Order: sequence, then C-alpha cells, then structure tokens
Amino acid sequence: MINYAITFDYKFSSGLGSYYHSRFIKDVNININLTDDNELVLEQIGEAKFLIFHAGNVLNSEYELFDVLESHSRYISGLIFDIYDSEEDGFTEIINDAYFDINNYNLCLIDKITISPKYRGFQIGSKLIKDIIFNHSEACGLFAIHPFPLQFEAEAESEEYKRLELGNFEKNKEKATKKLHNYFKSIGFDAIPEIEYLLFYNPVYENKRFDTIDLDDDKILDENLLNELRKIYPPEY
Repeated sequence: MINYAITFDYKFSSGLGSYYHSRFIKDVNININLTDDNELVLEQIGEAKFLIFHAGNVLNSEYELFDVLESHSRYISGLIFDIYDSEEDGFTEIINDAYFDINNYNLCLIDKITISPKYRGFQIGSKLIKDIIFNHSEACGLFAIHPFPLQFEAEAESEEYKRLELGNFEKNKEKATKKLHNYFKSIGFDAIPEIEYLLFYNPVYENKRFDTIDLDDDKILDENLLNELRKIYPPEY
C-alpha cells in the first residue's frame, strides 16, 4: 500500500559577492507536491511565491530602504510604500498605529498561491500560509499578502489560465477581489483601512482564527481521493 503526502518544497538562491541591493530581498518559490513513501514527487499540485525583505539589515547598511526595493521591482516598492518610512528608518505611522508591538523590521510578502483544480477545497492554501509563517515568524516581524484574483492576471489564452481553469472563476473584478479579501481575513489576516491592497498578520499577537488552521493532510487525502490516486499511481508504478 502506498502512503501519500502533501509536501511544501521551498527554494531560493543566494551567492557570494558584494553586499549589493538584491541580497536584502530573498525571493522564495514553493512547489506544492504530492509525494509517496520514498519522498518521490508524483505530481506537482500547486505553487506559491513570496519574498522576505530584510529591512533590518538595510537600516544597518549604507543603502536606503526604497533604493533597495526599487532595485528589485517598482511593483514591489509600490506595494510596500505605505509600510516603511524611509525618513524615519522604520515602519510608517499607519503600521505603528495598527500594531503596538512588532518583533523586527523584516517583512514577508506573500504574492501568489495557485492550486490545481482537483485539489481545491481542501484548505491547502491556508495550510501553506500557516507553514510559511511557522517557518519564518522568527525572521519576519510582519507578514503581508496581496489578494489579487489570478483570473485577471493571466492571459485568457495562456497555458496557466487553461491549466488552472481560471475561466470558471468570478468574472467581476471587484467582487472577486472582495471575496479574496474576505477569505484571507477569515483565516486570520488583518485589514488596515489606510492600506486597501494588502492584508497583514503579526505573529506577536494571539490569533484565534489562524490557530484553527491545522497542518494535517487527512482531510485532503480522504478515501475518495486516495482511491483515485491508487488508480493513477498503483503499487507497481
């Protein structure tokens, strides 16, 4: 009998050289995989992307916060503009008013999560987010997520659009965005009214909604899905 598991495989690159701008921003990719007893990847069932902005290290360097952000991308620097105050060398008044206590200046920005259609509805996305925060809450004082509906990002004729069946999602952009915001708030993220496009999680505070997320895969690999997987990946595969 094969035992299956869902694994989150993190990957990022670093290297030697001068302490240039990009060293302060770590881009991380995650493959969400279905694996067997031997940790062999049977199927990639999703992916995610996030970055860690090591703002604390920037503040102790010769560089400016927004010079580092813009060297990465103007898109990211635009998203983070309301979080950091380059003149005060720290968080903006908006963030400090929302959170009295933050462990450090580093930020984890979760940018994108995709799940294959067959594996939707099992809360894999929320479990992944909890895993990200579990693994990086010591390094990051604040977590943010940008809830943007994928169906308005991918081209309608692209392979990604078809593979993820994005055509089945909400066609109204305002409704789809609101639905995503409400979902992430329901699992524990906070809305800060002055920052409309991001939601936040501070690991310092008790969060009962977030605490209800479990990392068990029993509810994902239920008997119906297991029977289907046994047909696709029989013992002799």
